[in-house]
Amino acid sequence: MHKYYRYTSAFTIVELLIVIVVIAVLAAISIVAYSGIQRNAYESAVQADLRNVVEKTKQHIVFSDNEQPPEATQAGLESIVQFSKSAYNTRDTISVVYCRDSERFTYIASSRNGQTWVYNSWEGNIKQGGNWGGSSLSGSCQNAATVGTGNGYYGVDGGTFIALKGDGSSSDWLSWIR
Repeated sequence: MHKYYRYTSAFTIVELLIVIVVIAVLAAISIVAYSGIQRNAYESAVQADLRNVVEKTKQHIVFSDNEQPPEATQAGLESIVQFSKSAYNTRDTISVVYCRDSERFTYIASSRNGQTWVYNSWEGNIKQGGNWGGSSLSGSCQNAATVGTGNGYYGVDGGTFIALKGDGSSSDWLSWIR
């Protein structure tokens, strides 16, 4: 009696499990790498926005009659300020703050990731400001430490402070975005 074995070519369950585990590991690595790249892109966009608005603000000071930073109002900043909407959290949080006095100005911008970047005109550089909840302000922003709880624009002390906050529909960003 001869037993004949029929050989079929198929994958064993162990081989299939190994392939599934390898694919899962590669997917996890790519997701982590993508989120890191996206986070870096948001931070770079915020820094670029700050550099651009700082230069435009400096130009405004040079070419204005009173040689002062622009008023901290929507009308005062609309021609100067343009931000990349995708880099900011435009829903229910303050993303951009501008403060001024007669000689100096400050921009504070918080990215979608919660990282804050600060430019003070008396220091002259953009610094990482840590994670900001909207109440820890410095320099010319010290008098504006209390920010309202509503939506949109806030003017405090007659044009010395403005904060931009989304309202869930992002309509407040319409004049500020590119």
